[in-house]
Amino acid sequence: LFRSVENRFGKLIGGKFMIEPVSEEKAGRILQRIQLISAIRDDVLPHPELRERLALCQPSIDLPSWWEVAKHDYDLLVGVARHGLNRAEVNFANDPDLNFAKYVQDTHSAATTPTVTTPIAPDKKLPAAAAA
Repeated sequence: LFRSVENRFGKLIGGKFMIEPVSEEKAGRILQRIQLISAIRDDVLPHPELRERLALCQPSIDLPSWWEVAKHDYDLLVGVARHGLNRAEVNFANDPDLNFAKYVQDTHSAATTPTVTTPIAPDKKLPAAAAA
């Protein structure tokens, strides 16, 4: 386990773990993700008219055929607030409160994915996803 952390984030030098520098471009992308997730958690999800506004959204041809506007849009926001953006397909599919597991399993029935149970912000109470 430590070797994988060492390879991904830095190096062990003289018994101390040294973090490798991050480029300005990568740091900027990381900050943008943090700001997006913070806005979803702090501004979007608590909005009193969120569900009504999501119901006004129009379907897009870029969405999968099973996508239900408002229901899956809301679950997407909750999923990002809980799990972030990395490995969203795996994290969202393994979250029993979200309505994605059935569809992802149907799409990737041969693939097996690990179960993710630890949310990013366990101290924050996030709203429950829409009922299936």
